[in-house]
Amino acid sequence: MPGILTGSPAFDRTQIDAVLNDMEATFRDAGLGLSAVASARFETATSLGDLADAERLGEDLESLPRDNYSSCEACIPAGYVDLELLRRDGAAAAQIAISAWREHQVCAHEPETMLARTLVAMLESGRLEDAAEAFDFVCRSSRTEPDKLLNMALAAQFASLTGHHDLALDLVERHVGWLAHDALHERAHFTAALAFAVVLERYVACGGSADAVVRASADPALAAVLPAVDEPRTVADLGRELWALGDGLAQRFDERGGNDLYAREVAAARALVERSWEVPLTQEVFAPVSIRRAAPTTTQEWFAAAVAANVAYAGIDAIEAATHVLASADAHPVQRLRAAAIRAQHAGAMGDMATVEASHEAYMESANVLGEATVRLAAIVASEAGPAEPAAAATEHADAVPSTRARALVRSASESIDLQLRSEEGMTEEAFAWAMERLDEADVIVAPDAVAGLDEEIGQDAAFARYAVLATRGTLLGRIGAHEDAIAVFAAAEAALPGRAVTASVAGMRAKVREAAQDPVGAGAEHDRAATEFAAAGFGGTAAFAAFESGRCAIVAGDAERAAARFDYGAGLWGTSEPLPFAVRWDYAQALLATGEADRARELAESVLEHELAQPQTSPGSLAQTRVFLAQCMAESGDQGAGEQYAAAARLFVEDGAVHAGAEASLRAAQFWCGRYQADLALPGSSTWRVCWSVSPSSSSRWRCWTFAPSAWRMPTMPRGGRCCRPLGRTARASTTVTRSCGSCCG
Repeated sequence: MPGILTGSPAFDRTQIDAVLNDMEATFRDAGLGLSAVASARFETATSLGDLADAERLGEDLESLPRDNYSSCEACIPAGYVDLELLRRDGAAAAQIAISAWREHQVCAHEPETMLARTLVAMLESGRLEDAAEAFDFVCRSSRTEPDKLLNMALAAQFASLTGHHDLALDLVERHVGWLAHDALHERAHFTAALAFAVVLERYVACGGSADAVVRASADPALAAVLPAVDEPRTVADLGRELWALGDGLAQRFDERGGNDLYAREVAAARALVERSWEVPLTQEVFAPVSIRRAAPTTTQEWFAAAVAANVAYAGIDAIEAATHVLASADAHPVQRLRAAAIRAQHAGAMGDMATVEASHEAYMESANVLGEATVRLAAIVASEAGPAEPAAAATEHADAVPSTRARALVRSASESIDLQLRSEEGMTEEAFAWAMERLDEADVIVAPDAVAGLDEEIGQDAAFARYAVLATRGTLLGRIGAHEDAIAVFAAAEAALPGRAVTASVAGMRAKVREAAQDPVGAGAEHDRAATEFAAAGFGGTAAFAAFESGRCAIVAGDAERAAARFDYGAGLWGTSEPLPFAVRWDYAQALLATGEADRARELAESVLEHELAQPQTSPGSLAQTRVFLAQCMAESGDQGAGEQYAAAARLFVEDGAVHAGAEASLRAAQFWCGRYQADLALPGSSTWRVCWSVSPSSSSRWRCWTFAPSAWRMPTMPRGGRCCRPLGRTARASTTVTRSCGSCCG
C-alpha cells in the first residue's frame, strides 16, 4: 500500500504517513517483527526524495533480523539501488543490481526493474557487456506485461542511446499504449514519458523523419494521459506531448515532496538526448517507418495519388483520389479515363455497384472526347466480361489513345495465358510466344519514344500503361519458371514508373517469384522491402500484408525470431478495430510459441479455434490440429487444461481417420492427468476402440494402456524410453502393445 500511495501525487504526505503509522501499529500489536515496516518506510523515503531519511532508514533495515513478513530477497537490493541513484552514485547502483541478478534473486518484478533503472548507469560506468546482456534480460522478462511499462520504456531509451534507433522506435510503438495502464502508477508514467521522449527526439536528431507516424499512438485509451487524436501522431508531435506530460507530472510530484527530485530527472533526461554509446545488440527488429502522406491539392497530385493507391491495392484511397480527379474541371480526358477505370475496379472489388456504374459512364464520356476509335476500344476494355481479342484487334486504329491500346493487348495476352494454363494440354511454346508478341507490341506502343511530343497527360498515362505491360510480362515469365528473366523484367517495370508505391509493388512481385524458386529467405527480404516502401509511401494496410508475407516466409525458412518480428510489425499497423486475418493469426501464433511467448500464442490459438468452430465446413482434422497447438501453448504456460485439449484432439483425429495421430494425442493427454482417463473413440467403418489410463500418484506406481481396435490396425511398438514412456507424475510408464502389457517396456 505505501508503494501505491507514493507512486501517485494524488496522495499527499499526510496520507502516506498515516498508512505507515497504521502499518507499524498493527505489526506491534500483533507482536510481529518490524522488518516489513522498515522496508516500507525506506522505500517511501527514497521515492519522495528524502535522502537523509532514506540513508538512516537503510541502515536501520540492515540491522533488523529478517522474519516471515520481510520483503523478499530481490526487493531488498532494489531498495538500495534506488538509494544509490538518489545519492547520484550510478556505479554503486549498477553494482547492486548486477550482483542481485547474477545471484538469481528474483520475484515478480525483480531483478528486471532494478536492471532497467540502472542501464544508463552501466553505460556511464563502462560496463557495456553487462548493459547489453541486462537489456536483453529486461526485454525478455517485461515485454508482455503492462505493469512493467517502466522497464520497456527504459529499454527503448537504452536502444536509442546505443545507436539502435529503429529498435528504439519499435519499442516505443509497441509499448506507448501501456501509458494508459494503471492510473495510479504515475511514477512509471513519468519515467516512461521521459524515456520515450528521449527516443523520439534522438530519432529525429539522428536523421529520422519528424513526420514518421508512430503506430498505436492513436489508441483511444491514451486519451487518459495525452490529448485525444483521430489519427496516429507523428514522431515530432508525440515527442512534444510526452515532454509536456513529464513536465506536468514532475511539477505535481515535486509539489508533494517539497523538493526538486523530479525536475532534476527531467533535466537529466533532456541531457541524454545529446549523449551516445556504441554497444552491439542482437535483438531482431523490423520497424519500417510510416510517413503521413500530405493531402493532394492539385488535379495532377490527385491523379498521382490515384495511380499510387491503385498500385498499392489501397482501394479506399484509390477511390477517394479518383473521385477528386473526376470532379476536377481541369482534368485531362486521359486522366479522367484512367481515374474512372481505377475507381470502377476498386468499387467493384468492394461490391459498390452504384459507383461502378457511375465510373463506367464517366469512362465512356472521356472516351467520347478522345475520338471514335478510342470509344470503340474503350467500350471493350471497360467491360471486364468482354472478350480481350476484339480489343486487341481494335488497336490498329491510329487515333486510339496509346495507353488504352496497350492495355487491350495486355488483356489479350493475360487472358490467353490463363486459358492455356487451364487447358488439358497446359502451356505450349506456341501459346506463350503468341502472348509475348502481344506484350512486345504493347511495349512498342507506349515506349517513351513513341509517345514523345504528345500531351504531357497522355505521356504520363503511357508510362503507367508501360509499367502494367512489363509487370505482366514478368509475372508470366515467373509462372513458367523463368525466374531470373522475370526478376530482370521487374527491374524495367520499376524504372518505367518511378515512385515508392511502384517500388514496393515490384518488390512484392519479385518475392512471389523467389517463393516459386524455393527461396524463402530471398522472398522474405523482398517482402521486407515491400513493407518498408509501402509504409514510407503512407499505405499502412498494404505494408501490413507485406510484413505478414515476410513472416510466413521466415516460418518456412525456420527463423521464428524473424517471423515474430514481422508479424508484430504487421499487427501494429493493422490495429485493433478488426481481428487479424484468419491465416495470419495461425502463422503468428506459431512464431510466438517458437520464440517462447506462449501466452500471446495462446490468445491467437483460441481465436483461431473459435473461428473454426463457427464454420460448419471445418474438418475434424483441422479442428484437431488447432486443439493440439492450443494444448502446446497451454502446456508451455503451465496450464493443466492442456490435457483436455489433447483429449478432444484425439477424438477429432480418429473421427477424421488419423488413428495414429489420435493415439499420440491420447498419450499426451495422459501426461496431464493423474487418476483415470478413459475415451471411447470411433474408428471410421469399424468398431470402437478404447484407451484407458490408470494412474496412481505414488512413486512406485505405473500406468498402462489397453486398446481395442480392428485387427487390420496395430499400434506400433515403442522401445524402452520411446515416446510411449514419457514421464507422468513421477515414474509413470506405459504399455505399448495393442491388447496387453508387452513385458519388456512396462515389466
